[in-house]
Amino acid sequence: MAKLEISLLGGFEARLSPGGPLALKGRKTQALLARLALAPGAPCSREALTALLWSDRGEEQARGSLRQALAELRRVFAGTGLTPLVVDREAARLDAEIVSVDAAAFERALAEGSPEALARAAELYVGPLLDGFPSVDPAFEDWLRAARAGLAERARDALTRLLAHRTTAGETAAAIAMARRLLALDPLQESVHRALMELYAGTGERTLALKQFQACSDVLRAELGVEPEAATRRLHDRIRQAQETDGDESEPSAPKEERRPLPLPDKPSIAVLPLVNMSGDAEQEYFADGITEDIITELSRFGELFVIARNSCFAYKGRAVKVQEIGRDLGVQYVVEGSLRKAGSRVRVTVQLVEAASGNHVWAERYDRQVEDIFAVQDEVVQTIVATLFGRIEHYDAERVRRGQTPNLRAYDYLIQGRQQYYRFDRDSNIKARELFEKAIAQDPEYGNAIAGLAETHWTDWWAGWNESADLSLKYFVEIAQRLFALDDNSYQAQSLIAWVHLIHRDFDRARFHFERAAAVNPCSSDLRMELGLFAMFDGRHEDAIGRVGEASRLNPFGRYNYALGMILYCARRYDEAITGFRATRAGFPQVHAWLAAAYAQMGKHEHARKAAATYAEVVPADMKMAETQTDGGWSGFFAERFPFRERSDLDHLLDGLAKAGLA
Repeated sequence: MAKLEISLLGGFEARLSPGGPLALKGRKTQALLARLALAPGAPCSREALTALLWSDRGEEQARGSLRQALAELRRVFAGTGLTPLVVDREAARLDAEIVSVDAAAFERALAEGSPEALARAAELYVGPLLDGFPSVDPAFEDWLRAARAGLAERARDALTRLLAHRTTAGETAAAIAMARRLLALDPLQESVHRALMELYAGTGERTLALKQFQACSDVLRAELGVEPEAATRRLHDRIRQAQETDGDESEPSAPKEERRPLPLPDKPSIAVLPLVNMSGDAEQEYFADGITEDIITELSRFGELFVIARNSCFAYKGRAVKVQEIGRDLGVQYVVEGSLRKAGSRVRVTVQLVEAASGNHVWAERYDRQVEDIFAVQDEVVQTIVATLFGRIEHYDAERVRRGQTPNLRAYDYLIQGRQQYYRFDRDSNIKARELFEKAIAQDPEYGNAIAGLAETHWTDWWAGWNESADLSLKYFVEIAQRLFALDDNSYQAQSLIAWVHLIHRDFDRARFHFERAAAVNPCSSDLRMELGLFAMFDGRHEDAIGRVGEASRLNPFGRYNYALGMILYCARRYDEAITGFRATRAGFPQVHAWLAAAYAQMGKHEHARKAAATYAEVVPADMKMAETQTDGGWSGFFAERFPFRERSDLDHLLDGLAKAGLA
């Protein structure tokens, strides 16, 4: 059965379901429908409506205007086959049986009060009542101000109760998301700042907890001219003392680095921070992250821009850090930040471009769209940023930027879930990522980004030894890479993957051609720079390889390039530096322990080499499906196959170190 759906929270829209938006003429006609919709089924007297919308007119004139507005509503509804408007001589109302209103559903969920109902209420409250609605009458403005404040207060109460429930239930990630959303609604809620500090500290993120205290202090001073309460200061002192006592190093074995401000590039430079998930649903976090990643990817196609890579941008996810500090850490002139709310079929994206040095806003925009329009929002954000920074968009090639994308929202949803799994870099997550990429391709068989993701999962299986049949993993990788290349040979992903195919087959000249083509298509991809570094290592150009990884690290200061750099430094016989890189590797494949053992062995540190080799032997059976078959015949063949050196001397150098460490 068709229904009239009216959205009042976060804006105003009336639409037929199934169907599309209704075209209502006149702001006061829209205001009339909004007023009736706030309490569907409840009659509102003609006298109250005229006083609300035509307070500056005489009684007869106001009644005539009301009749015209009601007639316009009847005219619009007549074309829908519905009769939601019920009018008599004294009052008007909407038929609650055929009208669905988000604000009414919000109130019902609040009245129910269960955790599940509160979660529904949180998802429904995507913004203030009639946010952005134009002014139509002073009396209407007074009514809206009071109604808006009441709804906002009830929303804060619901979110606060939900925060307490999720905290008590141990749902820490969801509780953190809820606390951040509460502060977005009202940053002066000091009790919520304290709750967020406790949550961060409870997960071991004491640095984030202390930065949250600073954010609380800053907003209280700026808005109210007061200092945090004694309870907040005591919590801050307790967390700081715990940090000083226990330390806050997530990787004790990794050497500490002094991070100095990075110099600004000679072109406009930008970092895109993760969009904050304001949906009230922690499960939607992946969607906000996926949108952010795609904006970064599309911006990185512009050679005129210096774009910080995903990993470094996401290092600030969930942290209260000033843009000035981010600008210094990453060496950029501009920072993009914003939020995303997804509720049902609607999505709201807010984005702002900030000058890092001053903190001044250069540009800000809000997009209220249907979920299926999210790709158009991405394009508009990219266009506007480029136009703002250059004053022109001649280099904006819409067809090129859209390449590899899909109009299928379900396929896109599977893609970004798959990426989230793939970035965890472990065997089980790689399998889940592959399943999600396959689902995306089932929705859209020519979805280039999903095909690339699927190829990468098979490549990772082969490289890490995560499949019992290494030959099968390699076969699938080659076939899928060739499929993507045939589909679109101008895709940087296709060029990169086909380069690896040629490298595996020891065709170094073709591999170099395709790696360089990939970098030309996407000049700001830090991962491509790293791949160029690995290729240079395999090609015997060690110093060039070091320089390429240095370029990758500048584009991605928090990138996971220590493993790659360690391998290159080992090949360059710079063992001390290689060991530093290997020990700083926090995520990756188990082979890092083998390389570390080889480096220690080449330095004559045999006890350290023995321990690293023992760690490798301990990690491998749990991580590599093909460990048994490999250990029976030794590891030489495994490393010789996966590390395609042009020069036999480079391969012999690696095998020699492994043999000295007992991993022959």
